[in-house]
Amino acid sequence: MPSLPSLAERYGVRAAVIAGGALYKGVCGSAGMEVVEAEGATGTLNTNLDSKISKAFQTLKTYDLVFLHIKGTDTAAHDKDPLRKATFLESIDSALARNYNPPSEELVICVTGDHTTSSITGEHRGDPVPVLIYGYGVRRDASQRFNEVDAAVGAIGRIRGMDLMNILMDLANRTQKYGE
Repeated sequence: MPSLPSLAERYGVRAAVIAGGALYKGVCGSAGMEVVEAEGATGTLNTNLDSKISKAFQTLKTYDLVFLHIKGTDTAAHDKDPLRKATFLESIDSALARNYNPPSEELVICVTGDHTTSSITGEHRGDPVPVLIYGYGVRRDASQRFNEVDAAVGAIGRIRGMDLMNILMDLANRTQKYGE
């Protein structure tokens, strides 16, 4: 296994992961993230979203960065069930609204995916994923919906996945500024 710099070494943050699947816990652990368990986190469509989201906000009281992994949308797409995928996305939105409890007004939230999965073919695709960044110091654009089409014309435009952490760390005032 390759030796990866930890997120603490690379960005100076204490990071945690909340996930149901062992794969995500293992990958994040190899990047130096602490695994935090949430009751009912299964990594499936029946995961306890309220528990996971509530635990994420609680964890942010002692960690600088929390990666909350939710697998259900990918599962529904692999099952070629776009209605279930849409319903699950709505469930995530509702659970976030119910459990929104930021530990600081300077919180930055990023909602995105690691890849697209076609609900028609059930296969992973190379299409761009939507990215939503919300929080302190984030400029708003005119986008009203979170989907691939609206995100493509949003203020972020199209970025490379490898640039996302640098953008987030900058918004969270975790990057060194030129001249300092």
